[in-house]
Amino acid sequence: MPLDVHFGDNLEVVSGIPSASVNLIYIDPPFNTQQAFEHYDDGVEHSLWLRAMRARLEIIYRLIAG
Repeated sequence: MPLDVHFGDNLEVVSGIPSASVNLIYIDPPFNTQQAFEHYDDGVEHSLWLRAMRARLEIIYRLIAG
C-alpha cells in the first residue's frame, strides 16, 4: 500500500482525494480557546468556528475508508 503524506490547508488538499480511500487523518485545528497567540488569534466567534469545523469533519468522514 502506498503511503502519501499531504500537507496544507485541509479544504484545499482533500478536494482531489477519492472517497473512502484514507486510513488515517490527523488534523490540528484551532481549539477556539479565546486566547491571542503570537501567530494566531484563537478567539473566533463560536458559531463561525463551529461552521468551519463542521465543514472539515464532513469531508474527513467522506474520506475515511471502511
